[in-house]
Amino acid sequence: MHGLKGNAINIFKNMLDSEYENIKEAYDRTCDQCVEAYSHITKGNKKKIMSQFEKVFEDLEKLRLSFKATRTPRARKPKSSDQQVARLKYCQEDIDSKLVSINPVLIPSSKKLFVYNTKQRKLTEYSVQSATGLQVSGTSIKNFDESTSRTATLRKPEDVLPLILSKTEKQIEKVWDSITTKISKPTGRINADCILVRVF
Repeated sequence: MHGLKGNAINIFKNMLDSEYENIKEAYDRTCDQCVEAYSHITKGNKKKIMSQFEKVFEDLEKLRLSFKATRTPRARKPKSSDQQVARLKYCQEDIDSKLVSINPVLIPSSKKLFVYNTKQRKLTEYSVQSATGLQVSGTSIKNFDESTSRTATLRKPEDVLPLILSKTEKQIEKVWDSITTKISKPTGRINADCILVRVF
């Protein structure tokens, strides 16, 4: 919402760390001052507060991975890439899934693209074997290999998506093996519900 970049995560986390440590020392009874300061809060509620902090820390790490995937390489992309993606409609950021789309100019000539449809909860992998790589035409992904590309609905996207952001290509194959929903062939269409997750 505020347009903050990845380097803002550590600043925010450092602000929370001190509060978390205080409540933890009160819970573990390792600091007399913290025990006294939080004496009005029951042990059960202290545990709930710690759990909430830990969930925030997990969300920050997911966001850190998402920001890492959006970094644009220093090498300047050819102008044709800009032209290809000029009409592409996609979701730039989704708060619920804690994802930020990569720069779409990275798609042309890449050999693999991961897309997540936030409305349908579908993860799609576009793969290509040719040297020319993936291409974009209007609002669609072109030149992908239908035999190796795949799409599936995620039952627990909060568990799968961080792995897609952080794992290697080989490790991601094991992630697909763990998906129990039906795997089908993608259409290539990209719309305003689609997060452009990652390219290889």
